Formats: sequence, C-alpha cells, structure tokens
Amino acid sequence: MVMSTVWSSEKYENPFKNGRSAEDAIDQTISYNVTKVINETNTTNYIETIGTFKDENYYGPLNGLTGWIEGSEIGANDNNYSSLQHIVNGKVLSTYTGPMGSHDSRYYLYDELKNKKYIQIGDEFPFFTRVHQTVKFDDSEFITNITENVISTSRFTKTVQVSTPWGTKDAIVLEYDINGSRLVLDTDPLTKELRFSWFENQRFGFGITYMIKGLGMLSDTYTTMPVLWDNESFLTAETLNERFPTVMTSRSFHSTSLELSIKDFIPLTDQLLETNLLNSWTWNGAFPWVYNHDTNSWFYYHYSTNKLNAYDALNQKWFTFDSATNAWSGL
Repeated sequence: MVMSTVWSSEKYENPFKNGRSAEDAIDQTISYNVTKVINETNTTNYIETIGTFKDENYYGPLNGLTGWIEGSEIGANDNNYSSLQHIVNGKVLSTYTGPMGSHDSRYYLYDELKNKKYIQIGDEFPFFTRVHQTVKFDDSEFITNITENVISTSRFTKTVQVSTPWGTKDAIVLEYDINGSRLVLDTDPLTKELRFSWFENQRFGFGITYMIKGLGMLSDTYTTMPVLWDNESFLTAETLNERFPTVMTSRSFHSTSLELSIKDFIPLTDQLLETNLLNSWTWNGAFPWVYNHDTNSWFYYHYSTNKLNAYDALNQKWFTFDSATNAWSGL
C-alpha cells in the first residue's frame, strides 16, 4: 500500500485524548454499525455497543476500569461476540469471545500514540500487541491454538471534512499497517502430536480511521488478508488461507447515551499551545520551580506587578497569564 504524506509543522490535539474517555463514560454507552465482508462475498451486519464501568471485584483496591463491547448480528440471535478490556495504570488486557468457538486474549504492550499530547501530519506511532487465541475450525476435530505478535505503525496522514450527525466537521485521519508473525498449533489426527504452521514478519492487515473532536472514532475500515506461509508448515497454504481469509470490517457511528460537544480538529495557535502547555499536569514540590510532565521540563513561576509570569527553561521563553482571557501568552 503506497501512501503520499504531506508533512506539516502545525500541531493538533491528540484525538485519543479529546474524544470519549473511559473516565467520562462510566455506565454510558456508544454504538457503531459494523459490517464484515469475507472474501468480498459473505456479508454480516452487526450493532456493536461499547461501555465502561468501575470494576472493584476485578481490581480490588486499584479501583480500575473495565471496558466492554457487545456485538449482535442484525436479524439473528446466535452469531454474537463480546469483549472485555481491563484498564489499570494505562495497561490494557483484552479478552474476546466470538462466533465459531473462538476466544482470545490481547496484551497491549506498547502504543506510542496514546501517550502524545499533540501530533503533526506525517507523525508515525508504533504499537505492539500480543494475541493468544483458541478457535474450533470446521476442518479439524481439535481446538487450534494461535499466537500473534503484532508490530505495527499508525500514521497521521491528513485532516478532511466529513459528514457527521452534528454537521460537517474537520476530522483527523489515521492510517495504519498491521505487520507481524503468526504461529498456528494443531493436533495431528493420526499421531495426536502437536504440529506447527507459521509465517514471520509479514504485512497482513491495513486500515484507516476518522477521528472527530469530542467523540473520538467516527468510523474505521480494517482489512486483513492472506499471507505466504512457511513451506514447512503442517497445513497447506490453501487450508490456512481458508482459515484466515480476506476480511474487511467497517465501523461507523450509530448512537450514544453520552452528552457530547463535537468540534472541528483545527491547527492549534501559538496561544492555545502555550495555554495548554502551562495548564498541563505538573509537580510543584520545588516551587517556584515546577516540573511539567507533558514536556519533561521545568518552569519557573514569578509574580510581578500583580501578574503571574512563568519561564519555560526548555525553550528559554517567558509567558504571562491574562486573567481576562484565562490564557497564557508569550512575552
């Protein structure tokens, strides 16, 4: 997949930090229309509902959050799926149960994008996920175990105007590739021994996500595709690609119980950047020197003629606070 990216020095707020957050959505729900197309012919439609609740039983004194997803096939009752995401200290463990007797656990080990306060067009963000899955395929009488190591990259490629239930909005576009390795463990029906099939370091998926401010994801399209399996694999490439076919999954916003304030994603002005910078989470134990966690740098605060000033040691620049506009500006 060849993409052309226009680089820009303009900064935008991270769409994952300015959308629906777990803390804001306790006991609330948001729903998406989901369409899955297998090998361009077999289409299934779902309504997917997402929510979050505090899970004291799972976390105990940590008082963590659990996100849940339920997908129900439209017009059917026996082809559903569900997922739980346990979230504590920024770490996520996801478990999924779906049709065809499948079940998996996903460990989100690293996602650089979620840690950024601002992003620029052209920025690339790696993420790393490990998946352990069990599936009962029709071609075997035994359960198959699958392990995937996914090492991928998300790219901020552009902003575009999109149609939404709140009118036309400027959205952030993220495009991503899914790369990695897959190990498939089957039981030989003759010897009852465990046998392996695998591929390594290949691209097996890609997608595009549209994010709007105040909601987060408006829509997403994700495609997985067949790969070249190792020649020494236990199963034939034909059998393996039947198990792992081309699947295109599309999501689009349906409804929510949340009260949302939907806005455009626009480039941040210098004043907005300065105000957000100085309003970030700080450590004040060495006041008047204050440590800013978002920039990993120090600020020196000083009162002068009834005005509050701050010196940015990293950029060697003074700011002053305007109480009338509730904003910081450079001196």
